[in-house]
Amino acid sequence: MLGPAWADLAPAVQRAHRTGSQIDASGSFDITHGSSRLARWLARPLGLPPSGLNIATRLHINSKNSQEQWSRNFSSFSLQTLQYLHDNRLLAECFGKLEFLFQLEVHTGGIHFRQRRAALCLGRWRLPLFPWLSPQIVAEEMPGKTEHQTCVHVSVRLPLVGMLIDYRGQMQFPEVPT
Repeated sequence: MLGPAWADLAPAVQRAHRTGSQIDASGSFDITHGSSRLARWLARPLGLPPSGLNIATRLHINSKNSQEQWSRNFSSFSLQTLQYLHDNRLLAECFGKLEFLFQLEVHTGGIHFRQRRAALCLGRWRLPLFPWLSPQIVAEEMPGKTEHQTCVHVSVRLPLVGMLIDYRGQMQFPEVPT
């Protein structure tokens, strides 16, 4: 998806996104919910993990038929998304009935995910959400301290609500046998 920019990624970030049938990683994250009552109240019905510090995290990525199923386990809480290529240029990530489209940009060895659109998916139909109504996601994955570690930061904001969730931490990827 990144084309020639793939070579500009740090080895740790390349390792995290290598092609293959499965990827497993572990790490820890700090998760914060928004400070408003509405943000805290929305977190549970929207299927977001509870807030906390230094939460043990496991990531399992299963690739099949040009799609990747991302299973994130924050302690005992599971968060599932599906990722795939959209229009041969954007990364699509589905979370429940919401689909987010991102343009990927490489900076300082990491990936910045620039949200371009969001839609409500109803079967084969996609209802585009107006930017002023849509959740806004800012995300990046940067190289960590070792060639097997990445640092991740994801922040989600809702119009009229403010920050819904912010999580940041590091993931450790195993060595790949050669």
